Amino acid sequence: MVKPLLSAFSLIIGLTGCNTLSPSKQAQVDTMNICQKVEALINSAPSGFDPLKGAKVSTPFLTSWQAKAHLVGEQCQISNYSTGSTGYHCEQNFSSDNLASQVFDTSKRLIESCLSTEWKAVQKKNTLQFSKAAPSPTLSLSKHDTFDKNKPWQVKLEISQ
Repeated sequence: MVKPLLSAFSLIIGLTGCNTLSPSKQAQVDTMNICQKVEALINSAPSGFDPLKGAKVSTPFLTSWQAKAHLVGEQCQISNYSTGSTGYHCEQNFSSDNLASQVFDTSKRLIESCLSTEWKAVQKKNTLQFSKAAPSPTLSLSKHDTFDKNKPWQVKLEISQ
């Protein structure tokens, strides 16, 4: 039981920088608590998450950047969508529904503890959406199955303006 919980907590919230962060900025990031990290993501949404953009990754269909902030897993990205909006998204795949559920539940509690009472949560099936009066970003936390045979469960967090 301890190992899944440790895995869940290690996957939940961790703000890391790519090589472009200065040592002083990295030290500042390392001392942030969980809620300060969530707040940094929310506050950077109106600017297209500019302060959290790392290395640029371009494809013919999508422009995105590696994110310096990782809320679920370690493969977070910031993407410009064809709609003109910019979104932040992270996901982590799991081999069991039980572990994915633990990570989802822990993430939900942590996010809820960081948001003020202005934020309202609406749950539909395995997706929980946090929002408040416009103009503010929307946070969407979901758990769903995937086509990956080895890790068929995924927890995903998306933040969009």
